[in-house]
Amino acid sequence: PPRVDYVKLPAVRKVGPEKYEPRTLTASFETVHSLRAELVLKSVQSFQPHVLLVDHSPVGMKGELLPTLNWLGTHEHSTITILGLRDIIDSPEAVTKLWKEKGIYSVLAKSYDHILIYGTQSIYDPLSSYDFNDDLRRKTRFCNYVGAEQIQPQKLNGRKTISNQRPLVVVTIGGGDGAGETVIGNFINAIQMHQAEVNFDSVIVAGPFLPKELYLKYKKAVRNLRVTVKAFLPSTASLIKRSDLVVATGGYNTITDILGFAKRALIIPRIMHRQEQHIRATRLAEL
Repeated sequence: PPRVDYVKLPAVRKVGPEKYEPRTLTASFETVHSLRAELVLKSVQSFQPHVLLVDHSPVGMKGELLPTLNWLGTHEHSTITILGLRDIIDSPEAVTKLWKEKGIYSVLAKSYDHILIYGTQSIYDPLSSYDFNDDLRRKTRFCNYVGAEQIQPQKLNGRKTISNQRPLVVVTIGGGDGAGETVIGNFINAIQMHQAEVNFDSVIVAGPFLPKELYLKYKKAVRNLRVTVKAFLPSTASLIKRSDLVVATGGYNTITDILGFAKRALIIPRIMHRQEQHIRATRLAEL
């Protein structure tokens, strides 16, 4: 958008509970962590923003935001600090244990002016689940679920077309880390086994982080099927809007689009390093 720029931090990926590694650089994790922390600190010191909005992790990845938060706490400035959280982070036991061990409750109390919850308290209540005390509750506001407001049609280039006369099934696994074989592989196997009974078209969005060998395997497997496989789309919202059924993992953005368009869905939660998706899928099933 106009008057907007960005500072790109070197990418990392999660490989275990509280364990990360560089996604693309060959440098050590320690080097990348230090570089990320320094870039954020220098950006805040130089730009002196009116608002610092921190997404999801109160102290950043492995504490990378602590130098910035500490600097803001010891210097005169007009920056308003805001923490934005998904309604479900992980199991209550895991979150409260980690936050107590890492001193997160103290950071929430001292370093943040406001906490925004991207969700609805009646569906999941993080204030109770994650032991927010009265002071933290007073600075917390629920924003309802945050989804796409304007849906732009996605072009599906290729020889296959999607018929408006046939039902459409959309399969998505978010970014593509994990769940490839479980969701996409089994879906394609089911289509192959029951070709005579399949009366619908399918679009599979594999995600940019699905291993390349799996992506090529799936592209080859659907050559003679009414199935389109895409590695990446800027947004799956327009596809979900057109769909008759969504088969998906349980990530926040995908679920928000499914709820926003009131679609039938089969949710297969990805459970790798946290229970977030399992909790979300279970709670929606209860409701």
